Amino acid sequence: CGALAPVVFTVAWVVAGLVQEEYSARREDIGALAADSAEHPWVMMAGLVTTGLLVAAFAVGLHRGVRRGSTAGPALIMLSGLGIVALGILRNDCSSLTEACEARVEAGEVPWQHTAWDP
Repeated sequence: CGALAPVVFTVAWVVAGLVQEEYSARREDIGALAADSAEHPWVMMAGLVTTGLLVAAFAVGLHRGVRRGSTAGPALIMLSGLGIVALGILRNDCSSLTEACEARVEAGEVPWQHTAWDP
């Protein structure tokens, strides 16, 4: 699971970037691929959720494989996996690097979930 997670994430990023017509990896962050305004947000959302679950499963396996008393590392990895799952669910409202979205953010017209990606 630990080795598969970055592969799943990268494939989701590449595929989502290819199916999104106006996405530029040079000027936009990955959150734009899962934003409400994306053409096919489910691709990146599925990739993020799957990646997070794989990271969480790796944390469980790591916990079982290390000596007793070594819980901090696996717990932090589990927390990061759950955080990745949350990013797949809590989506940007729009691509924060576009002028229209920047104006909406400055005016406070985006939902609270938007700040999960852009604090």
